[in-house]
Amino acid sequence: MRATSATYKALRAAAGSYYEVRVLRGVVTYGMRQIMDLTIHQSLLGAETGPAIGGTPSTICNLVVKEQSANWPRMATFEVQFRLCSEDGETMSEWLSFGTYWTDQRRDAKFGDLSIVAYDGMLRLKKYWTDNIPDEHVPASWPITAAAAGQLLQEATGIQLDARSTLDDTVAWVGLDTMATAKDVWSDIVAAQGCNAVMTPDGKIRLVPLRNEPDSAIAGIAVAGVAIVGSTGPSTADSVSLGLAMRKLDTSPELQPVSGVELTDDAGRIASAGTSSGYTIKGHCSFSNSAVSIICLNALAGYKYRPFSVCDVDLDPAVEPGDFAIIDGATYQIMKIDWYIGAWITADLSAPVEYEIDHEYNVAPENAVTLRRALEADAKLDTQLRSYIQQTASSILQGVAAQYVSDSDLQTVVNQLQAEIDGAIETFTGSAVPTLGTYPANAWTTTEEKAKHIGDLYMVNSSGGAYAGFYYRFELNGSTYGWTLLKDTEITQALADAQEANQRAAAAQQTANALQQTLNDEYSPTSVINALFATKEENADTRAALQSEIALSESSMTVAMSELRGDVDDEFAAMAYYIRYENGVVIIGRTDNPTSIRISNTQVGIYYGNDVISYWNANKQLSPKQLEIPVGGSLRLGDVTWQPRSSGNLSLMWVGETGI
Repeated sequence: MRATSATYKALRAAAGSYYEVRVLRGVVTYGMRQIMDLTIHQSLLGAETGPAIGGTPSTICNLVVKEQSANWPRMATFEVQFRLCSEDGETMSEWLSFGTYWTDQRRDAKFGDLSIVAYDGMLRLKKYWTDNIPDEHVPASWPITAAAAGQLLQEATGIQLDARSTLDDTVAWVGLDTMATAKDVWSDIVAAQGCNAVMTPDGKIRLVPLRNEPDSAIAGIAVAGVAIVGSTGPSTADSVSLGLAMRKLDTSPELQPVSGVELTDDAGRIASAGTSSGYTIKGHCSFSNSAVSIICLNALAGYKYRPFSVCDVDLDPAVEPGDFAIIDGATYQIMKIDWYIGAWITADLSAPVEYEIDHEYNVAPENAVTLRRALEADAKLDTQLRSYIQQTASSILQGVAAQYVSDSDLQTVVNQLQAEIDGAIETFTGSAVPTLGTYPANAWTTTEEKAKHIGDLYMVNSSGGAYAGFYYRFELNGSTYGWTLLKDTEITQALADAQEANQRAAAAQQTANALQQTLNDEYSPTSVINALFATKEENADTRAALQSEIALSESSMTVAMSELRGDVDDEFAAMAYYIRYENGVVIIGRTDNPTSIRISNTQVGIYYGNDVISYWNANKQLSPKQLEIPVGGSLRLGDVTWQPRSSGNLSLMWVGETGI
């Protein structure tokens, strides 16, 4: 975690404070009004596949500004800075850097804006590392130690090593490769030491080791949700308590502890150390050998990769990749941060993992419960559900002789299917705004009944007066049930979801009806079946499996709808940045721009701040500036004119059709 001043920390904790952001390109400054969109993506990993070493990824900056492409030089560099301001604007913190970036791509965005994709100083490392080393500094013999190679790299590139980073100086293994870039050599060095490397905001190389705990213990942190602590250095004692200031939190079981490493050189030779009893980390190192693999294993032995994901969190920009998230008392190292920068700064942070790791390293697939897996499985669940229903019906008609399944047992299966059908989304209507004490919720007297109706919709009908046409959804907020007013986009999606749920329920109803018809056609309470029948124990197992699949399908739908609702909320918030409704007035205009159009039931006006510039009322337009009489001039109203006199008086004169 980066060091910040006492003023910054106080403003960060104060209510009502906000961020001020600017972009500096040479002598040109872009402020909050010129920055239309700004995101920064940081990662420790070279790929999104989970634990990795040797990564030297670039930080990516996506910037949209009000600027013409012709005014933005090719390969231009720019710096992103931010500071905190008090609510009254009287107190401000120091400016902090979010990094310096090199323009790589540009394109025209909407409304004539310019969209820029830029990368941090890692781009400057893509050049042959020996080209800029003075001849007198080139070693007489090779290989050399990682520490010695680091010194040469700093001389060759001008990019210094962060003070928190150390390089191994015990074994000579870095060879002379004139075709390798500085980035290649840094990748080899950090891989051999079990690390990844990033560029800090002040333009230095920082080595970040894979660890399960911070360097020093953090005392006195009361974790209510998530807390963030620094990973190394004097600022380690700083902490950020996030509490419940997030939209979504997912954690997955940790992988097996690292027991071995495999480093592959350019020729495909593998140098390994350790055993295969746990997780084996594989990486690339051009100069790998047995001594290097042992150095790497010493740094990584026992490390457990812990996947997690936190979305839309109110995160302090002083947090860095490699810091730790404390979740329910366990530490998770932050591998990736996606920053969304504006008047307030939020972020998504994670330690990503791909599902192939579950199989390769013997982590049970059912334990890695993430949204992506749930969504991928959801498409299969419909087919599996129908298949299980058909198999259940078939197994009832086939079984083991001498054990019989009565009509009542078969009826139980039908009743269980009917119970699942009853959990579908329902739509109600009435003339009043719904509450827990009015129809239909007043009939849901138990917690179980209320839980069954989560997601149900209610529309106020034409008798509802000003509320006619409003939609509400029954939800659980914390521990409280209640009706929530839906936005337009949410109504559309909710109705679509309700229709889909009812279609699924209808399909299940048809299956239940078919089973009922089979009962009516084939059996009677006194019938004796002489064919082979399933035992009651086998039927119970099948029924349990069916219930499990139905529960999993419901869980998948809940997760998907929750994520969808979050996305809808994000889109609505973005729309509210330009159009909003306050005290009966529709306001059109950006929230950070004083110029706006305000529409009420009595007038349409153009405003600057809270001052009206012009308005329309009863088919008439009045502009205050038009009432000002210029020096030496007059103001004509129809056939009369107001004429200023030298005495200071104002005379009203009839001019008729003379045009005077």
